[in-house]
Amino acid sequence: MVYSQVWEALAFLKKLDRLVRIALGYSYDWKISVPPMGKHNFILATKTESQKGNLKLWDVLDNSFHSQIRNAFAHSDYSIDEIGKRIWFYNYSGKGWEMKEISFDDWSKRFAYTILLVHRLFEIHYERREKLPQKMGVSTFKINLPLEKRGFNRLL
Repeated sequence: MVYSQVWEALAFLKKLDRLVRIALGYSYDWKISVPPMGKHNFILATKTESQKGNLKLWDVLDNSFHSQIRNAFAHSDYSIDEIGKRIWFYNYSGKGWEMKEISFDDWSKRFAYTILLVHRLFEIHYERREKLPQKMGVSTFKINLPLEKRGFNRLL
């Protein structure tokens, strides 16, 4: 369930998307919208952008996120075979990208990639925010917030 919760968490998905956008040189997106029933497409778009930009993050995303696994865990559509050391997916429909099963070892790697991604993303975000005043030599910052059709509003 932890795996499913990570890939359903709006705060995480938005931070991940912003990270990819910033790394690719795009401007900060203030209004990221994650569709309630379209997280799969949102995550795949983020993965695709990271791959196009040749970001190292692509490998982490590719080794962690798998929509079928997320869905199987979210809907209890799996069983655990302790003797064969496998997880069987009941949502398998024969599509080329789907899996009938995954070994405990392969699942452990995918889970570890996911948890380490979450941990590092939030750790880096926290560290950078903590060190920003010292790095910039000031403790207040001007932030341009976009306004609807009227330019920018400056906050201190």
